[in-house]
Formats: sequence, structure tokens, C-alpha cells
Amino acid sequence: GSIYLRGFQGPGAIEVYSIIGNKITEVNTQDLHSFQFLIELESRNMYIIRVVSSNGVKTFKIVAS
Repeated sequence: GSIYLRGFQGPGAIEVYSIIGNKITEVNTQDLHSFQFLIELESRNMYIIRVVSSNGVKTFKIVAS
């Protein structure tokens, strides 16, 4: 039930979307370095994680386990 981020620096936002594009949640933080937050996602479903930082936007697809 956690999402871990590594390799990002500074403040930013983490957005979680369903695979069809519905926003599930958004978390803002002052430090993305080794960031972790708890989230309930349905097992075996695919999600899109969007990380917005001062270095730009990175998008990832994940499958919840």
C-alpha cells in the first residue's frame, strides 16, 4: 500500500490517475528525495503516476500488487 520515489530533488507534486485518466489523488511535498506515501490501490490494476518537480514532469505506469 505504499508508493516510493527515488531520484527526485526539491519540492513537487505526485499525482495518481486510473488508466482511463481519472485523478485518484494528488500529494504535494517540500522534498521529493526518497519520498513515500501510503495509498490504497486495487490489486492487479494499472495506474499512472505523474511526478511534477522543478526539473519537469515524469510519468510512469505501474501495476498495483
